[in-house]
Amino acid sequence: MKFSQYFEQKETQVFEENFNLFCQDLALVDFEQVWKEELLPILEQAEAFDNEAELLEGLWDRVRNWAGGGQQQQQAPANNPSFTPDANPQMHQWLLNNDPRYARNHQRQQKLGQFQQHADQMSATIKNDFANAMKMFLKKVNDDSMSQRNPYLHQIANNFYKKIMAAVQPVMDRFKMNAVYGRPDHSEFNNKMTGMQRSDTANLKQRLQTTQNRAKLASKKTGVPEDQLMARRAMGNPDPINQNWQNPVATPATPGV
Repeated sequence: MKFSQYFEQKETQVFEENFNLFCQDLALVDFEQVWKEELLPILEQAEAFDNEAELLEGLWDRVRNWAGGGQQQQQAPANNPSFTPDANPQMHQWLLNNDPRYARNHQRQQKLGQFQQHADQMSATIKNDFANAMKMFLKKVNDDSMSQRNPYLHQIANNFYKKIMAAVQPVMDRFKMNAVYGRPDHSEFNNKMTGMQRSDTANLKQRLQTTQNRAKLASKKTGVPEDQLMARRAMGNPDPINQNWQNPVATPATPGV
């Protein structure tokens, strides 16, 4: 068989063997308790794992910990909530070199932290844009009140702005998008992008058709082939024909040529 087929078959075989061993260990623990306290929380975050093998490994690790009395024993550093890499740099480095699951989780957390910073920057930009838009709104209404010499419009606009900002500011201060692993729903954005691309394509076709029609008209009046006129326009050739597509002027033939 092809190597890719062999590799896939081997992966399936290893997964089935590990799953059977996982079930044997699972039979040694109180299923209801380990399900509620350990397995269910992992399954609720299952999308954080890259594949089913990693998910099984995460579940199996918790079960083995319980089977060995791990719920009463001291937790391994990788599972201890009080463990932090900054406070334990040597242990952190040892785990990175010797615990593949810890290394993968650390890499995931680093990626998550980087995206969180990006999300915070985007949120700050949106908040700033909103505040600037409200200031522009207030300026416009104030300018209108001055041009109309209307003090009531000026007063209403300023009171409206103050009330809106007083209500919105706490929401803006609390607003925060938390980065998590999962599958985001970008269907609305994708639909809008598809619509915009279709509109751009339609406009481009319309402009091209207009250019071709003008080239055809210019060709009839000047005798210059359409493809040459199109090429001159595309290259920005500053000849009289290219400069005046709306009203092309026929060039008289040179005597004796």
